[in-house]
Amino acid sequence: MTTVKLAYMDTSAITKRYVHERGSDEVDTLYRAAEQGRITLCYSVWNIGEVLGAIDKQKTRGNLTQLHRDAALFLYFKENEKLTRLNSLIIIPITNTILVESWKIIQEQHVYAADAIQIASAAQTGSSLFLTADKRLVEAASDHGLRAVNVEEEKNFEELLKSQ
Repeated sequence: MTTVKLAYMDTSAITKRYVHERGSDEVDTLYRAAEQGRITLCYSVWNIGEVLGAIDKQKTRGNLTQLHRDAALFLYFKENEKLTRLNSLIIIPITNTILVESWKIIQEQHVYAADAIQIASAAQTGSSLFLTADKRLVEAASDHGLRAVNVEEEKNFEELLKSQ
């Protein structure tokens, strides 16, 4: 039996599942793999508020109607529930260890606190993949020793999952 690998997703990657934009098809591939038990997705509890804000911002900018916003949020929470039940999603609490590590990352990588929490959370879980759509975060996560991938630039996620 093969071990299911752990993939950490930051807010920019998660949001692409619920708001169609560049990189959404790649993120959909990851969610299908999670539903099939081939990979376990994870992210910080911090991301929940950020995802809510990102989807709401899309509505405020006129990129989503109220109906689409509500549907995206409904789907987000239902999918979280489903994947958690399938043991294919882990939502990581913000612990003192993660906070202290994030402070070090802020000073070493010169990133925002939220980004540092993402990197520290991924490192603590031993995630084999760090997924984001933020080029600067790819660089910072890579510098911290994580295998970081930009979901807007990587086009062959099936091969990426096999190489885990």
